[in-house]
Amino acid sequence: MTTFQQAWTILAGELTTHPWEYTDPGGTTLTVIPEGLVQGPGDGGIVLRITADHHEAAEVTVTTTDMPHVIASIAADAEVAHRLPLATLTVTPQGPGAGVRLAIREFDGADVQINLPADIRRHLSPALTRASDVAQGWEM
Repeated sequence: MTTFQQAWTILAGELTTHPWEYTDPGGTTLTVIPEGLVQGPGDGGIVLRITADHHEAAEVTVTTTDMPHVIASIAADAEVAHRLPLATLTVTPQGPGAGVRLAIREFDGADVQINLPADIRRHLSPALTRASDVAQGWEM
């Protein structure tokens, strides 16, 4: 493999969006997907999608500008509702050291939620940070 091919492989791997997923015992899945689209500064997107029973889904796109507020609310011990352009993301912690409930309500009516246990709650903030970093990599 040439040096150019190696460099291209590394670059393509870093720019490829990789989702993070968690599925609860009831089959509801939270997916975090960094958008791989060129955006302006602060406008990179991270899609949060909750799918219940493989048929009902709601999603919201959080910009890299708004993501620090979402991450802070996951660590906080108070319910926070983030009103975004097409949906509302509500973060409801279950207490210090406990899990968290995420709910997405799209303005067209879809309303889905997932409960994340404490161990998954600890993994969610780093997953959102990584997704935000990838989305920021696409900002010009």
